[in-house]
Amino acid sequence: MAGSHRDDPIVIEDDENDEPANTNPLLETMFSESILQAECMIEMRISTLIMARKYQLRERNDNNDSCCICLDTYEYGIELGKLSCGHEFHCYCIWKWLKINISCPLCKMRDLKS
Repeated sequence: MAGSHRDDPIVIEDDENDEPANTNPLLETMFSESILQAECMIEMRISTLIMARKYQLRERNDNNDSCCICLDTYEYGIELGKLSCGHEFHCYCIWKWLKINISCPLCKMRDLKS
């Protein structure tokens, strides 16, 4: 039959089990624990890099009264985090920043010390 076409649909079965066939629960647990341990080490390292203080209103208004990460103005009593380079940010902003970056967001200093 030259020129004829097939009207039957082609069926592709969907494999409901997308997991690899040889998963090992012990290996998965060990991997999860390793990730958790690494995250804890990062948290501990960050906590040694940030010196916290409460923000006090300044007598004169200058450009250093806002966080360069979130761009919000500091409010009286909010906790600021200061790095060894001297730059200050909202504590929660610099904490999140240091989880994914290893330098000061302003001066790019990489040799941050506690």
